[in-house]
Parts: sequence; structure tokens; C-alpha cells
Amino acid sequence: MITEDVLVGFLENVPGIEDAKNIKFHWIHRLGKSKNDNGDDGRTIVGLFLRFSDKERVSKLGRKL
Repeated sequence: MITEDVLVGFLENVPGIEDAKNIKFHWIHRLGKSKNDNGDDGRTIVGLFLRFSDKERVSKLGRKL
């Protein structure tokens, strides 16, 4: 699974952003080394929003996390 798909799915499900597919990212990375071969080990994901308005919208919903 692509890291961006994982992040978008999280934004749709946990804080409830309906149009999370429209959020653009400058870059998205997984941190650390994979502990198993399939890559589903719960590594930390970090990303940089392309638009400041998207960042603000997600930040305001942060208390739902």
C-alpha cells in the first residue's frame, strides 16, 4: 500500500475529513526500518502539506485524535 493512501485513509476515518483525497502533500515519508517483509508494521508517517489552508484545517481537527 502506498504511504499517501495510508495517510489519506487515516485523515478520512479518524478526524472525519470527507474530502481528504483533495489534500495535497509536498512529500510523505515513513520513518525507521521495516521490521517485517510486507511493510505493515506501524512505522511513523510524516508529511509536509502543500497548502497552508489544508494544514490549518487538519490542525483544528487535531483534538479529535
